Amino acid sequence: MKIVFYKSLLKGAPHLTPTERIIYSFLVSKSITYIDEVFDKDGLCLNMSDLDDILSTDEYIGLYPISFTRLSDELNISLRISFYSLKRLRDCNYIKGNSIYVNKSLIESGYFELSDDKRLKGELLIFYSYLKHKAERYGGYIDTFRYKLAEEMGSTKIAVTKLLNRLYKLSLAKRLENNKLMIL
Repeated sequence: MKIVFYKSLLKGAPHLTPTERIIYSFLVSKSITYIDEVFDKDGLCLNMSDLDDILSTDEYIGLYPISFTRLSDELNISLRISFYSLKRLRDCNYIKGNSIYVNKSLIESGYFELSDDKRLKGELLIFYSYLKHKAERYGGYIDTFRYKLAEEMGSTKIAVTKLLNRLYKLSLAKRLENNKLMIL
């Protein structure tokens, strides 16, 4: 199953944990698919003008109905984490009753697909998935410097270095002799 992460959440919502941002992004994407009127006649393409019309009247849309157990299974997180993350999203007003907050800039920022590697969770999952998405455009390689990655991720150079080291240990990334980064 395709799980998306909206790019604006890389830097946005710094008060949310990485797992809360993953859950929020997942619920937004599922909630949008739950609205019949925003897809073309084939049901494949999102019609942004129709979605804009819906969001211009209210930035809350119907929340995709999902149980804690299914959410945990879909996102490879514990039941306890899914429960507390949803509670936190409610406390921060991202979720109100049976509605979820969606603004136009979140959708327009684009998204990338999260990896299904079960060894990755939270910030490392987001970071690896972002690098993989970025590297797909360049044949599996990127030559972006750590400071630039930190800027794109809304993080620090030290945090990016630590994340890269974790990816090296998992054999998901490799620094090449030409100083490019190969994402596996």
